[in-house]
Amino acid sequence: MHEKSKNEIKELLKSKDLREYIKEILKEQTKDILEEINKELLNLIDGRLNAQKDEIISVYTKKENNRLNDEYNDLKAKLDDEKEKNSNLEQEIQKVRQDKLDVDMQLQSVTTEKEDAIKKLEDYENKNARLNDQIQDLGEKFKREQTKNSDLEQQIQTVKQDKLDVDLQLQSVTTEKENAIKKLEDYENKNARLNYEIQDLGEKFKREQTKNSDLEQQIRAVTTEKENAIIKLEDYENKFSIINMAYSNYKNLPENLKQRLCNIFKKDNICSFINAVSDWDTIEGLWDFTKKRIIDNETIGLDELIGLSVNSFSLYSQSDASGKYELFCPTIGEPYDSDKHDQRDYKTNGVIQEVLLKGIVDNTKKVVRKAYVKIQ
Repeated sequence: MHEKSKNEIKELLKSKDLREYIKEILKEQTKDILEEINKELLNLIDGRLNAQKDEIISVYTKKENNRLNDEYNDLKAKLDDEKEKNSNLEQEIQKVRQDKLDVDMQLQSVTTEKEDAIKKLEDYENKNARLNDQIQDLGEKFKREQTKNSDLEQQIQTVKQDKLDVDLQLQSVTTEKENAIKKLEDYENKNARLNYEIQDLGEKFKREQTKNSDLEQQIRAVTTEKENAIIKLEDYENKFSIINMAYSNYKNLPENLKQRLCNIFKKDNICSFINAVSDWDTIEGLWDFTKKRIIDNETIGLDELIGLSVNSFSLYSQSDASGKYELFCPTIGEPYDSDKHDQRDYKTNGVIQEVLLKGIVDNTKKVVRKAYVKIQ
């Protein structure tokens, strides 16, 4: 009976389906073992990574970058050890696989075990897929942690460089402070001397103020006298300038005109001239003589004659306190008015183009002498 069972088992082993089944069983058991190993590795890695993360944060706050690098290298070495252990486990799995093959050769319920094995294999494949996803997620987390570690290292370097810059600035500020203290001491010494000098100058200034007050009073008195003198001088210059202009007009007349005016200006000196233009008859005669020269179109010396008439009238007005007469000058463009204006061409209307000789009115605005104009 026993011999017969052996023969049956041998026959079964020769069967292709059985060999495939055994392979599947071994594959299933291998995956199961690998899954357990991977779980242990993941737990180990996850726990250690969490611990290392806390240590990295602590190192950052304490600025211990070197320790962080050592711990990271140590973790990497441990991971390499775990990989080596995993390789050893795979070898042991091969041995177990062989043992399992021997045991399975003795199984009688091959069909039932095959079905169960298929179900388990499907479950293992699903678990393995989830495990792969977890491993991939863990790898991404590990990369993110590496990136964080790199950022922390850069931040630590920045903080160190900032500290060096601050130290240099502190040294510079300390030096500047020492220099400032020295300068301040010098300033205080100078200030003490200056205060003494200021007090002395203040006393001198008070004495000078007393003197200046007296001088200012004298200056104000002299200034008032000067201003009054200037006003009188300006008034005299205004009057004298008119006398000078009028007499200059007379002196610049041609000799023939002077001869024709000899009945008005009997002597050729300024005193006689002033005396003559102080008489209203002289002003009227001079004005009529000038108008006649304009009507006769005698242009030689005419401008000087017109200037003599106007300036002589101004001299007369200054000597006449009553202010009985004044000149009037028509506006260019105003309509011609025969009651106020006179002209050569005997026109009855038009507008004034040019004023040849100003007119004279009395203090009631009555026209004493018409203005001589040119119209168009």
